[in-house]
Order: sequence, then C-alpha cells, then structure tokens
Amino acid sequence: MSNKSESTERLRAMAQALDPDIEFVITAAEPYLPGIETVMAQCVKVDGPKRFNVWGEHRTRLVFTFKVFEPNAYFGLMLPLFVEFNQRWTYLPRTSKIRDLVEIAGQTHGIGVRIRFRELFVNRVFRCKLHHVTEPSRKKKRAKNVAPFVPYTAIETLLERITGPANQ
Repeated sequence: MSNKSESTERLRAMAQALDPDIEFVITAAEPYLPGIETVMAQCVKVDGPKRFNVWGEHRTRLVFTFKVFEPNAYFGLMLPLFVEFNQRWTYLPRTSKIRDLVEIAGQTHGIGVRIRFRELFVNRVFRCKLHHVTEPSRKKKRAKNVAPFVPYTAIETLLERITGPANQ
C-alpha cells in the first residue's frame, strides 16, 4: 500500500513539475460600501494606459487607485477609478471624464501644456463620488454557468481637490 501511494505521489510531483498550475488565494472581497455616496481619499497610484474589453470593444483607460481615509470605518480601503484615455487625442475632449478630473486637480489644459498625471494626482486628497454596482450586466445575466455576482464599489468621479497646489 505504501509503495503504491509513494509512486502516486511521485507521479503527481512529476506532473506538477511539468505543468504547474497557477494558484490564487482569495484573502478579501471586492470593496463594497453600501449607503455611502462620497468619501475622502488620497490618490496613491496611477496606472496605464491599460486596455480593457468594454461591451465587446477594446478601450484604453487610466486606472487611479485611491486610499480611503474618511469615513473612518473604511480607513485604508483601496478603491479604483477608471478613466477612458486615448493617447492619440491632440486635446482633451470637452465631454471626457479625464478633462473634468484635470480641471478639479487644478491643471490648465491649453495648447502646449504637458499634463503629467502621476505628478498631478498622486499623494493628493480628493472628495470622491462613489458608484455602487449591485447587479450584473445584462450580458452576464444571460450567461449560463457563471459564478454568483458580488456587489462592489468603485469611484465614479472626483468632486473637489482637498490638498495640493491651487494651480499648476
């Protein structure tokens, strides 16, 4: 018996060495802040531009990561803000979210102005409006054999700059 179990273990070890599986341990749930509409948060990181598949189309977005410090119950919680961004733009479109964010951060955006997003946002504190996603998209509702939906919260937009230089 022990001989058979040893050989089985050796075979498993050899198979794993040839094709190791990718392992991920879930240690926390996605952030969900029910009943809270705004938070005070510090921008800790700006990533991107990253490509996302949105409704079957590839979109390029910047991902801002904010650390909540008010309300105190959610102190330290990290929340994302996704902003569409196209590097081929020659100006910031009037209706774009990125233009609104740049204005809130205190940056002008005229001809010849260079906007450095990390310099403009990282380590600055903003009052942020939240977006609660409480049900799956229609596409996911129609899909079969999908994991149960878990509600989550992300930052929808910035409302005002709390700290940082008055004008860049």
